[in-house]
Amino acid sequence: MTAIKIKVKNDTEDLSDDIRQVIQNFFNVSFPIISSARGWMPAMDVYRTQNALHIVADLSGVDIKSLYLAIKDQFLYLAGQRRPFWNEGEMYFYQMEINYGQFERTIRIPCPIDANKIDASYENGFLVVRLPYQQNKKIKIDIS
Repeated sequence: MTAIKIKVKNDTEDLSDDIRQVIQNFFNVSFPIISSARGWMPAMDVYRTQNALHIVADLSGVDIKSLYLAIKDQFLYLAGQRRPFWNEGEMYFYQMEINYGQFERTIRIPCPIDANKIDASYENGFLVVRLPYQQNKKIKIDIS
């Protein structure tokens, strides 16, 4: 008789993995500044340079006409849709890893920025948003 090895994972192991992931996400710097409301989540990089905060979103296959980008208070809002490129009727996939449909991302801006100087470009499937820092103006205060 052939023996079949079966590993049974109990609910406690699943729960501990979930708790571990929540704790890692909570203490990781990159996670608290990016969230998603629905749909798939495009990969994003958020980094700072000496003069600006930069946000790069991997949006390959997303039509620029479907993109919506807005800023309000301390948040940058990005939404759009990636439509499937096929239109062949009934299809059977062997593997499907690409996400399609609508997406939304909200990014918390961690520092004061100059909203009048924001620029964005879309090239080779990447959306690049540059948010220059707000220049602190020195104000002399007279002491009486």
